[in-house]
Amino acid sequence: RFSPLASWRLGFAARPVHDATWWHEHLSEENVQFLRKAAAEDYRAQTASKLCPLKDEPWPLNEWKPDSVRVGVVAVKLGMMPIWTKSGKKHAVTLLKVQDCHVLKYVSKEDSGGKTAKLLVGGKNVSPFSKSEAEMEIFREAGVPRKQKVTTFNVTDDAIIKPGNLFYVEAVI
Repeated sequence: RFSPLASWRLGFAARPVHDATWWHEHLSEENVQFLRKAAAEDYRAQTASKLCPLKDEPWPLNEWKPDSVRVGVVAVKLGMMPIWTKSGKKHAVTLLKVQDCHVLKYVSKEDSGGKTAKLLVGGKNVSPFSKSEAEMEIFREAGVPRKQKVTTFNVTDDAIIKPGNLFYVEAVI
């Protein structure tokens, strides 16, 4: 039998998961379904508008140099599995899935106060109802759906990417 005291001794504690918002308490099921449908349509419209390369001017492409630092991607870990080489040696590999990874914001090195520029990158779309309006502003500015994970990558000036660009797994190969 599992007891809270035993879990404390093991170094972890089970805690209840609460929603960050209160909107679901005051809405009927019909209204909740309507909001989710509207959010899904909004996601599709935002993503479709970013896939049209002729809509706005692209940023200039810079020549890659050996000391260039490029942006990374945000991925979901699927698990581990073994692979074998032709010589029969076994290696453990990590399986990652890149889901809806977008550049959210470019911060120049002057604005960041550092030696390099920074790119904010987010991955995996989630419901817009779990965050406040202030937290949603960065996603609106980039014109992309709300992301579950947002992280910052230091990049060199020749490796900057326009906010709103979608990354595929081929970007890191």
